[in-house]
Amino acid sequence: MGRTKIAVLTILFLLLSIISIIGVYFTHQLPTEEERIVSLHTYEQVGKYDYIAELKPNELHNQSTLSRDEGTLYTKIIKHINITFSYTFKCDHSTNITTNYSTTMDLEAPQKWLKHFTTTPKQAMNFSGGVGEFSTTFFINVTWFDELIHSIEKETGTFSPEYHLSIKPNINTVAHTGTSIIEESFNPTLVIKFKYRTPEGDHIFMEGLEHKSPGAITQTEKVYRPNVRNQRYLSYAFFITSLSSLLCTTWVFAKSKPAKPLEKPIEEIIAPHEEIIMEAAAEPTYEKQRTTIKMKTLEDLVGVADGLAKPVLYLKKPPITPSKEPTHIFYVLDGLIKYEYETTAPSRVEKEAKPEAVSGEENEDND
Repeated sequence: MGRTKIAVLTILFLLLSIISIIGVYFTHQLPTEEERIVSLHTYEQVGKYDYIAELKPNELHNQSTLSRDEGTLYTKIIKHINITFSYTFKCDHSTNITTNYSTTMDLEAPQKWLKHFTTTPKQAMNFSGGVGEFSTTFFINVTWFDELIHSIEKETGTFSPEYHLSIKPNINTVAHTGTSIIEESFNPTLVIKFKYRTPEGDHIFMEGLEHKSPGAITQTEKVYRPNVRNQRYLSYAFFITSLSSLLCTTWVFAKSKPAKPLEKPIEEIIAPHEEIIMEAAAEPTYEKQRTTIKMKTLEDLVGVADGLAKPVLYLKKPPITPSKEPTHIFYVLDGLIKYEYETTAPSRVEKEAKPEAVSGEENEDND
């Protein structure tokens, strides 16, 4: 496999290793357990209002009563309104139910005055099974309330285009399911609005005829998530595989370095510059300290010699140990400056001579 392909594989496995590390981190951010809210029992409270208005003799209607959605409740043609309120408590489990309720009523001119009435005292009722329900009736004498409003206006010197009569049941229900207790309060308010001097005339409008209040008894459970642990194991396997592959390709890439080119023999290095190179018998001695400038190649040193019009001196220093190559020193002297180039290039003559010497020794041993 070529060195380029190995390099591409190394980069690929490096990217995969980084991705696998991110995967390990991500899977460890996922919880192995989670809290889940479980519904044990569900229940609902429902409050509904219905009404029948008894009419005064009038030219508008050919009937003595108006039910819900049968027409506009004009104040001047209504005697009274019979309002029926029904309450229902439903549970999906058999329960013992105790319900306490009372009712209050408020008449007010918004942001001006308020008059409070108590209509029914507190009462208690018991039920069994999953349903508890009751109903009650409110008698609203429209003529009496209309006169009361005008009397308060005269006393206070105030006027409002709208007055509110609020019926406020206060219901408290306790249900025992056997394993838990349900305790809820419910306040389904009906607002009867007396509107005067409007483009639609003096009329009554009712707001809040239906109310619902659902509920549930819940508990928190811890749920084990096996898929998260499996994801972690997969991320570990991916990480180990990608990292192992990265280490393997990195090792192969390091071992596949191109072979070092063969160094030229010293004879070939010297040959192009034989005319200006002079061999010295020994390294020169100096009375004064000189500055030595190391040159990168012999060609660079020859260029300096040409510029200075000086010869290149050559000295061969024997190696410290027999197994090493000798050091070839080339230098140019210019006053107190020494330009120098060193190399340990092998000698062609010595290379060729070594096998002969070995062969000669073997012949002598044979004799």
